[in-house]
Amino acid sequence: MTEQQALAKEYELQKARKEAEITLVNAQAEAQSVKIKGEALANSPRVVDLEIVKKWDGKAPQTVVTGQGGANVILPLR
Repeated sequence: MTEQQALAKEYELQKARKEAEITLVNAQAEAQSVKIKGEALANSPRVVDLEIVKKWDGKAPQTVVTGQGGANVILPLR
């Protein structure tokens, strides 16, 4: 019985280590993805404009956001 418990604990430990390794690999992949996207945007800032145009539904905006830095203000355009 004690040997079975020891084997079970060893299995749990290996499983926890593997899960931690998977979590670390996923986090590293996400960080690399964010870095690559950030560099791409820094090198081609007009990509943001392209994404805005691709998602535009053809309707004029109903509000506009103004301000720089601290406080942004949303104003109606009517």
